[in-house]
Amino acid sequence: MHMSLLDSYRRKLISKNEELSRLQTGKSKEQAKSAALSLKISSAMQASQRSKSASVISTKLREIERYRKEQAALEKKIADYEAKISKVQKDIISEQKKVSREEDNLYKKNIALAKKQEREHELKMKNIDATLSNHDSLHRRVINDIEQLKRLPEKINVLFLAANPILITHDPQPASRVDMASEGLPRL
Repeated sequence: MHMSLLDSYRRKLISKNEELSRLQTGKSKEQAKSAALSLKISSAMQASQRSKSASVISTKLREIERYRKEQAALEKKIADYEAKISKVQKDIISEQKKVSREEDNLYKKNIALAKKQEREHELKMKNIDATLSNHDSLHRRVINDIEQLKRLPEKINVLFLAANPILITHDPQPASRVDMASEGLPRL
C-alpha cells in the first residue's frame, strides 16, 4: 500500500513540475510580447518627436496609447502567471515533503521488516542447532547402546520362575499329582 501512496505522491509532484514549466513558458511568452510592445512604443515616440506633421504626431500618440493598453493587459497576465507560479511552487514543496515523509516511512518499515526477518532467521538457526545437537546426542546414545549390546556375553543364564494355578474342584479331597497327571491336568 505504501508504495502506491508513494507513487501517487510522486505522480502529483511530476504533474506539478510540468504545470510549473507550462506556466513559466506562458509567462516568458507574455514577457516577450511586452518587450516587443516596449520597442514599438519607443519607436512610435521617436517617430512622433521627429515628425512636424500634426496628423502623424496624433497617429503615433494613438499607437503609443494602444501599445501601452496592450502592455498593461500583458503585465496583468504576467502578474497572474507569477501568482500561479508562486502557488504551484508551494504545492511542489508540499508534495516533495509528502514524498520525503513517505520515503522515510517506507525506509523505516523496510528496516523494521529486515530486523524482524533477521530475528526470525536467528531463531530458526537456533532451533536447527538445538535439533542437530539433540540428534547428535541421540546418535551418541544409539552408538553407545550398540556397543553395549556387542559386549553381551555369549551365554545368557535365564532364571524362569512360574506359578501353577491351583485347581479348585468340587471334590473336597484334592487330587494327587498322579491323579492330575492321569487326567491330563498340568503338573504342579
